[in-house]
Amino acid sequence: METTQKPKKVSLAVNLLLISVILGVVNSVISQIIGVPSVTSVVEAVFIQAMAIVLFGLLIFMISKGKKWAFMTYMILLALGLIGFLFTAAAIFAASVIEGSLSVIQAILQILAAIALCSSESRGWFNLKIWQSIEAGQPDQTQTPSQA
Repeated sequence: METTQKPKKVSLAVNLLLISVILGVVNSVISQIIGVPSVTSVVEAVFIQAMAIVLFGLLIFMISKGKKWAFMTYMILLALGLIGFLFTAAAIFAASVIEGSLSVIQAILQILAAIALCSSESRGWFNLKIWQSIEAGQPDQTQTPSQA
């Protein structure tokens, strides 16, 4: 399904991701204020946070524009981030219940955004051939004859 207008689920996902970014900033500020132990200086932490905001903001903007590479990049980063979060959640909560709670809320928002982006309504927006071939139970039709 080719769509020329951005689906509502894509707009919802973009809004959820923007809220997640804002919560991330709030979480970083709170961790600096309450003095959660860190291996970086305040300047390094601010620089890292600023770079993360810029890169994640660019990714969100490109998702909003319907760029399938941005969608795929987000899905890969989400999977890697969730795996990492599973291993660090206990330590985050031990350092600060507030920081841990905000991190869980961020993870939930990001998962909900991923669900919205993977909906059938959003599939046409990103024009991912892989979704069509999976649903049809056929091999990937995007290969050229020399690749098959």
